[in-house]
Amino acid sequence: MIMASPNSSAIVAVREPDPITVEVLRSRLEAIGREAGLAIERTAISPVVSETKDYSVTISDAAGRLITGIGYITAHYGASVSAVRATMARHGDSIAPGDVFLANDPHNGGGLHPNDVIVQRPIFVSGQLAGWVAVSAHMMDMGGMTPGSLSPHATECYQEALRFPPVRLLRRGVEESDIWSILRTNVRSSALIEADLRALVVGCNVAVTKIEEAVEALGLDRFSAAVAMLEQATGDALGSRVAAIADGVYRSTGWLELGESEVYAIPCQLTVDGCRLIFDFAGCPPQLPRFFNSKPYIVQSALASKMHMWLASDLPFSQALLDLMEVQCPARSLLNCEPPAPIGAAHMDATGAGISAALQCLVLALGASPQAPEH
Repeated sequence: MIMASPNSSAIVAVREPDPITVEVLRSRLEAIGREAGLAIERTAISPVVSETKDYSVTISDAAGRLITGIGYITAHYGASVSAVRATMARHGDSIAPGDVFLANDPHNGGGLHPNDVIVQRPIFVSGQLAGWVAVSAHMMDMGGMTPGSLSPHATECYQEALRFPPVRLLRRGVEESDIWSILRTNVRSSALIEADLRALVVGCNVAVTKIEEAVEALGLDRFSAAVAMLEQATGDALGSRVAAIADGVYRSTGWLELGESEVYAIPCQLTVDGCRLIFDFAGCPPQLPRFFNSKPYIVQSALASKMHMWLASDLPFSQALLDLMEVQCPARSLLNCEPPAPIGAAHMDATGAGISAALQCLVLALGASPQAPEH
């Protein structure tokens, strides 16, 4: 492989990683993610993290593209990618070694809902950004009008929880005390929440330290090339499977019921076009002053979680899976809301109805494709 040197205009030759090296790297990164997850479990205080394991570890490349995810809550992976990209967009060239970022606001690229806090730390090797680690877990409380921060009666997001756009928890390894003070002041059981949040920082630190060692051993250029090869191999395998699905347009509708009198239809149209799956939710109802409005990246994250089980359970959960799908949601709708829409259950009711319709579309497509492989 021929690459341009990042520090000059010189062209340098990079030895192409062989398939064994790529597979060893994949296995090593997954093992590091599991070790970081165990560090979170053993450090966290609340049972929702330490016992029910409502957390995840996500490893991305320098551009914020998903390399791998570890944890039971696979819908966190796509949300973590969104958070990392929001962090990069907001902080840009000021991102430095030792920085640790926090995000939990779906309206600003973070989390499946405000309780799912995403802690992120960049990976630097020899002064160059090599990737990101993002860990996410459900916090027992993030403030707002209701203990636990799930507020069915909220009519605005301002009532639901304390929401953070991507902000620094640590700057070059030093705590940003003002952010920690804001958190302690605005959440219930603040000592417990702070302990869980610090557990996420610990998980980030474990993963970053070990990934930096792996990158240094391989070399940054070869690491980047191996990651690209892994994604390409996964993408090729996924593409061949989707290509076996009959091209066409498939439609279904999901239903959202609220109480005894409110029923909302969430239609989905799936277009299968070669190796692409396009899920169009045109006709989705407008956003409501209810707690279950959502965002397109949350819909995609939840859909990717299901699609992995259906089409790619034997393949790595990586950016190739997210890129396979295009999710289209009309602006200011239940699935693409804007402030002040509440988003306390953005990953549940409306998203669930949309995902139900999308999966039914996929069932119809597979039913029309007798030659499609079984996975």
